[in-house]
Amino acid sequence: MFIAVKGESRLISAHRQPDYDNKYEVKNAIESIIELDLCYTLEPPTQVSIVYEDSVCPGSELMRIDSNERHEYIKLVTADIGGVYNTGICIQGKKIQGQWMYNDGSAMEFLRWQPGQPSGSSNYIVMVRRTNYQFRNPILSVECTYMCEYRSQN
Repeated sequence: MFIAVKGESRLISAHRQPDYDNKYEVKNAIESIIELDLCYTLEPPTQVSIVYEDSVCPGSELMRIDSNERHEYIKLVTADIGGVYNTGICIQGKKIQGQWMYNDGSAMEFLRWQPGQPSGSSNYIVMVRRTNYQFRNPILSVECTYMCEYRSQN
């Protein structure tokens, strides 16, 4: 599945036709549309240890969740995939020398850990849909789906 979100795109579901009745915006107090400039693919489940190999997202990288807006958008577009992919979503982030880092080496400041996490089970992060998309450390043998993000070269 390939989804592009550019400019003034509305928040949409990747799996069903959205209703443009303004209910979501009113219910969630969204006053303006935020430009996220996201272009990504949603990939089928595979083992966590494989997802974090450099070859898994050729020409792109794992989805980077670095703001509440991105976190909320991913929650929205993946809300109904549980029937197809009943796994967590692997996202960008690795623990390197005791600190959580993005692929570019910058420190992760947006972290939404589940209680008791990070557990130390691995140096990777999975967002768990059934716990409101909180982050956890998975063991390497579990499966996760993942999103490859195509970042702007600007």
